[in-house]
Amino acid sequence: MSYPNIPVNASRNSDRIPVEYSKLITAAVVNERFRKLLLTNPELALSMGYSGESFDLSSEEKRELTSIKANSLEDFASQLTNNKKKSARAYTC
Repeated sequence: MSYPNIPVNASRNSDRIPVEYSKLITAAVVNERFRKLLLTNPELALSMGYSGESFDLSSEEKRELTSIKANSLEDFASQLTNNKKKSARAYTC
């Protein structure tokens, strides 16, 4: 199974979003319990964090993540990537 890459942008201010999303996906890949929680109750998963680490996300980012409805991590990551691409296109228009 492959997961979409979420590219990290070069500028320091724009790094934060992809890095936090990457941390979230990585936690879900390595820990089945966290993965199941992310897929069934993303709001709780985000608020609990993983292994003592919290996710530094804005309210909008949390809203975006909790709006994803997925049955697998692959689907979750795909929707996340597609949402970010749509947001980037809307911002540049």
